[in-house]
Amino acid sequence: MIDVHKLLEELSTYSSGGPGTTRLAYSEEWRNARRVIIREMEQLGLAIREDSMGNLFGRMEGKGFVNHPIGIGSHIDTVPQGGNYDGMVGVVAALSVVEQLQAAGGTQRPVEIILFAAEESSRFSVATMGSKAVCGQANFSEWLKMKDKEGKLFEKVIQENGFDPAKLAETVHQPGEWTAFLELHIEQGPMLERAGENIGIVSAIAGATRIKIFIEGRADHSGATPMGERTDALVAAAGVILAVEEAALAERRYGTVATIGNVIVSPGVTNVIPGATELWLDLRGTNKESVSRTFQQIKKDIDGICNGRGCGGKIEMISSADPVEMNEGIIELLSECADEEKLKYRVMPSGAGHDAMCMAQLTPTGMIFIPCKEGISHNPDEYTSPEEIDRGIRVLKRAVERLASQ
Repeated sequence: MIDVHKLLEELSTYSSGGPGTTRLAYSEEWRNARRVIIREMEQLGLAIREDSMGNLFGRMEGKGFVNHPIGIGSHIDTVPQGGNYDGMVGVVAALSVVEQLQAAGGTQRPVEIILFAAEESSRFSVATMGSKAVCGQANFSEWLKMKDKEGKLFEKVIQENGFDPAKLAETVHQPGEWTAFLELHIEQGPMLERAGENIGIVSAIAGATRIKIFIEGRADHSGATPMGERTDALVAAAGVILAVEEAALAERRYGTVATIGNVIVSPGVTNVIPGATELWLDLRGTNKESVSRTFQQIKKDIDGICNGRGCGGKIEMISSADPVEMNEGIIELLSECADEEKLKYRVMPSGAGHDAMCMAQLTPTGMIFIPCKEGISHNPDEYTSPEEIDRGIRVLKRAVERLASQ
């Protein structure tokens, strides 16, 4: 029998080192962790297939004549120095649910576990790459030219993992191929724990906009250039960073958030005034109009700050996604399942992006949240208890049973 908690511990050992877990998509650590999931799928007797993005599918056939499965799953790649639960909980929960359904005699509809590749944007700056490919939202010609921070082309990386770039178009699926899709995930926020609630049922998922901001100043000698005669790109960038925070704070009643998560300074030495600065912005929310207003304010502020300091400023849009609503029927079903398990729950939005937001383009989709300690995620201290995981699995199993019996 699958021990969910031991399996999570085993997956956590596949990390490139440092605090927490670092398992970037398509890395050796990712491949090794993926083999663990394949091993578990094989032990369950599932029909296993993979596509050229590295998405992995394990299918339990149904007893009826209906061919369209219920999809369940998540991802196993992490951010650098991340935690052991983001994504992984959803994958091991899916394995446990299928095992329990097998023990109960199976289901009328097939049930398919999906392990999505490259959910995190940490390696190639594009989030949910695997599920975007599945749902026809990928720009493969552009993706193949993308490079990671070490300068490795995406095309080369997937080839090194044994996937064929010439077959990427075959990863695309059509609406209706799955009857429904469900994803179990830690909340990655503090609301459930603070309220003493066991389950969150996701109503909508925030759309993320990823932007690079380039600020051009002039590199000069740090000792010989008077303070009043500098065109310091990093000082201008500091003003932009503060302006980004202010723009998002002005829209906080709508749940809009903005983060500068990476600052690249050139030439990056102590005795040269920075001549160029690159900022990576993550802007997201569930209210499309609020996100748009925040973006427009940030653009206005960049122009004003850069002009005021004699710097050049420009932006490059990396990716943009609208907020995605979860299926009302699935929300109702998950609420009923939580009630039947006598668990406290709330219907709530997700500020974080997930593979479910892509799958919602193909099939009725829903998400189950479980609490995480102090709302911490993308951090070595990320934690959720075995009891909370088990509660989430109980709700997921009930929902899959209901959907797969139709």
